[in-house]
Amino acid sequence: MNKKIRILHITSSFFRGGVESYLLNFLKRADHGRFEHYIFVGRDDGPLKEEYHRLPVKIVTLRTSPKRFFYSIPFGWFFCLKNRIDIIHGHNYWFYRYAYFLSLLTGITLFTSNYGLGLWKRKRQLRLESAVFRRARINTVISKAILEKELELIDGSESSREKFKLIYPIIDDGPMKKTSSYSKEALRSRFGVDNDKPVFTIIGRIDKFKGHRIAIDAMKIINRNGLRVNLFIVGANDDPTILGEEDLEKDYIRYFDYYEDIEEIWAVTDLFLIPSISEGTPLVLVEYFALGKPVIASDISGNAELIEDKQNGFLFKTGDVDDLVKRIEEVIEKDDIGKIGTNAEEFYLKNLAPEKYVAEIESCYRDYS
Repeated sequence: MNKKIRILHITSSFFRGGVESYLLNFLKRADHGRFEHYIFVGRDDGPLKEEYHRLPVKIVTLRTSPKRFFYSIPFGWFFCLKNRIDIIHGHNYWFYRYAYFLSLLTGITLFTSNYGLGLWKRKRQLRLESAVFRRARINTVISKAILEKELELIDGSESSREKFKLIYPIIDDGPMKKTSSYSKEALRSRFGVDNDKPVFTIIGRIDKFKGHRIAIDAMKIINRNGLRVNLFIVGANDDPTILGEEDLEKDYIRYFDYYEDIEEIWAVTDLFLIPSISEGTPLVLVEYFALGKPVIASDISGNAELIEDKQNGFLFKTGDVDDLVKRIEEVIEKDDIGKIGTNAEEFYLKNLAPEKYVAEIESCYRDYS
């Protein structure tokens, strides 16, 4: 029998963010008969904790903040040698830096995954970033824009492209099948929607990069004009200056810090909004495609890569409230909006199904362990 390939993942916590969900969804579909997965985590905490602990993986808590991960290098070195780790896989920023130094000390193959457009501006930080990507056998990224930026940090040559793999967000599409069993009218009544106007929904933590304020201001203008659309917002309120008491008093806004049965939110929603100002390819965009529901999204690179405007979704100018208002008004008047959702689902099945990307990552593990 062939020896299992042992992979050590480095990440932060088990909160409900893109990074944590991406890794969780990969591990749910992973071939645990061929691969053995370990996780170093800074905080064994968050809404996804129970799901992670149900997986056949070994979880080790380092009990340090991301910046203090480097103090755990001696422990990591001993752990890798004792457990005969074949691949060290760092997920995002501080964590692939920690993985880089651990790889240098142990000689173990390094993989990285990058889910955002980067936080580093100082020259010495960029030099370290470049060293990480040069050492890694494979760097997976979730958008073409991130890939091109990382290539620039190395040398931009065509030969360097072999080190990079474009892996769009991996989702758990099982729960999507439940939405068809719900009665939308019953859900509208339960949520207190007392009009016949569409429900727009934003899902994601509330911070300055997610663009919630743009969507809230757009909805304020639309409702002032008499269209009476509904806005659902689901996500932790990390910045109360964005979503304030005045907004929550509006009868067309419903806010949920966390909603356990997210399938009900998906089912009651007519159109999803992604007003992000800066991020890679949002995991929720792939989820909305899988649901077969239309989405209006800002034209940041990650959205524009997947959305063909007016074919499988809609784009508006990033940060432009007036353009979002215009686009929402167009969509409300559109007769064939259902066709857009159908096109989105077909695009998902053809290009974004998780089985494809899980197989590609595992192929890389086999080739480079």
